[in-house]
Amino acid sequence: MEFASTETYVAWITRLLLLGFGLAAIAGVLTLVRSRRLRYFHVRREAVVRGWRLLIISAGMLAGAGLSFGLGVPLIRLAVPPTLPATASLPPSPTVPPPSLTPSATASVTATRTETAGPSPTPSDTPTGTVTPTPELPGLYITSLPGATVTPPAQAAAGSVRFSLRDNCNVETSTAFFDQLPKTIYAHFFYNNWLPGVQWSGVWLRDGQVFYAETRLWDGSTGGCGFSDYDNAKNWWPEGVYEVQIFVGQRWLTSNRFEVWLSSPTPTNTLNPPPRPPTATLEPTATRTPRPTAAPSDTPGPTATRTPRPTVAPSDTPSRTPVPTNTIFPFGVIGLAVVDLPEGSSVANLRAAAPDGAVIALLPEGTPVTMLVEFEVHAGTVWRRVRLENDQVGWIPQFYLRQTAP
Repeated sequence: MEFASTETYVAWITRLLLLGFGLAAIAGVLTLVRSRRLRYFHVRREAVVRGWRLLIISAGMLAGAGLSFGLGVPLIRLAVPPTLPATASLPPSPTVPPPSLTPSATASVTATRTETAGPSPTPSDTPTGTVTPTPELPGLYITSLPGATVTPPAQAAAGSVRFSLRDNCNVETSTAFFDQLPKTIYAHFFYNNWLPGVQWSGVWLRDGQVFYAETRLWDGSTGGCGFSDYDNAKNWWPEGVYEVQIFVGQRWLTSNRFEVWLSSPTPTNTLNPPPRPPTATLEPTATRTPRPTAAPSDTPGPTATRTPRPTVAPSDTPSRTPVPTNTIFPFGVIGLAVVDLPEGSSVANLRAAAPDGAVIALLPEGTPVTMLVEFEVHAGTVWRRVRLENDQVGWIPQFYLRQTAP
């Protein structure tokens, strides 16, 4: 069960008092107006008293709403100290390694001093390698804010970092893996014993290297749920292991990790590949032998005869290499295809949006479609936007399509 913050309870009480003030004031005014129409004196006097009583009650509610708005939060904090939400699982306090590690390390040193022949202990036997260092606030990325005058309380705590694509603190489970498509990732966490005006920081790391950090003055309540978010500048997320660390002042409170996996490569137009360019080598062209011309002479002689033109012998190879033609489709169309269902399937769903939009049509085997240029990648599956013969447009997985000749 998730508890609301102190400010939320105070806001509810203030609104209820304001609502009661409005109802009591309206009822009092109406009672006084109606009392003038009453004929008997005693009845009219009772109505007037009742109307003024309602107006006095409304004034008290208005005063109570003002006190609740101005002094409600300090009084509740004074009477009931803040506690952690029930769902918040706080991390262990970042303390030095327990003293039990020291005797174990001493025992390994004593073993090396014995004169008994045998293999010496390897460095992997030492317990110091298993101790994880406490994260430190990166000074190159985080600077103290000018207005940070509130000292971080020693009892400030945070925990249960959860990653999601929604700005919703009610997300119970954290998403451990994301694809590389552009998105905003939210890191929600529970907190307690924070003070307004204290400096806090959210540090984002990829493969152990800081690539984004935000530091601000806390403007929320003393306990509840907060978040740090990042959109990677609307670009594709690089593959790697990411970690988000939450600090109050210079002290680390909690952190968690997620991974970005390599998404499916951008699908190429394999159903309608572009034509290959024609080869540079062409068949030799037949050249004509120039006709001999008779040299002019003053003496009569035999008449010039024409030399027959040599004929080109036919070759066994074709005269021209066929060049594939480039089919030109209308703007926004990349090819034609038919529905090719796998074995055991009878129809394919045509959806209004990928991947889980409403089903707008059922396509049997062999249904002709026109493939459009839009596509999306969801969970490694490429979805194509297609148009039917009746001009209905929808989305279908690409592996359901088989190209047909234009």
